[in-house]
Order: sequence, then structure tokens, then C-alpha cells
Amino acid sequence: MPLHPLLARALRRHRLARFFNSLSPSTRNEFDDRIRSVKKEATRLRRLDQTIELLSTAMAAEFDPPPALTTALAHNPQARRGFEPLPQQPRRWWLIDIFRSPYPDTRARHLEWAMREWARYAESQSCERVDEL
Repeated sequence: MPLHPLLARALRRHRLARFFNSLSPSTRNEFDDRIRSVKKEATRLRRLDQTIELLSTAMAAEFDPPPALTTALAHNPQARRGFEPLPQQPRRWWLIDIFRSPYPDTRARHLEWAMREWARYAESQSCERVDEL
């Protein structure tokens, strides 16, 4: 199913189409469904603006991490070792997950959870390297 025309147009206008297409199909469908599933045009436009803002923030954070993420990675070297080698798709999913909420407390909880998972990922990667030796 093609993207909702409003979403497709907004992605092109904001130069997010390549970033959006690099996301997993399920993530793309989730964003499309979020816009497609509403009846009122005002709600659809509000959700479209929120989606574009979220995608822009996640794309920017990939190249220039925000201070909260930079600080958290600086204080947790194990998580940094897990974050840096992450493949592009999961890295983008994590960034979208962290920035999805407009509430700072929720973002902080999502960041804490991501840090734990990245540290666990780094640990699993180091165990795999040891097994290869």
C-alpha cells in the first residue's frame, strides 16, 4: 500500500524521504497508519507535523547527538560501545523511540532503557568476539 499522499509530500518537502525509506517496513507502516487512521483532517495534519518533527529530530540526532544523549554515552562507556557499532536501522529505531514522547521525563526513561540495552548489546558483542578467538 502506498504512503498517504500527505505523508509522502511532507517527507519530500522536508527532505526526509531517504531517511524514512531506510526505516524498517513495520516502522514506516506505523507512521503511515498513524496519519491514515484518523477521520478529522485537523488531527491528521497535527499528527503529520508531529511525525515530521520526530523524524527530523531523529535524523539530526544521528549526526549530532543532543546533549542528553552525549552526556549519557559519556557516563556509560559500555553503552557507548554498544551504540557505536549498531547497524543503521536499529540505531534509527532507538533514536525514534527516545524522541517519540514530548515529555522530558518519558524521554529520560526511554534513554535509560536504551542505555541498558546498548550496554547489554556491547556485552553480547564482546562475548561473541571471545568465542571467535
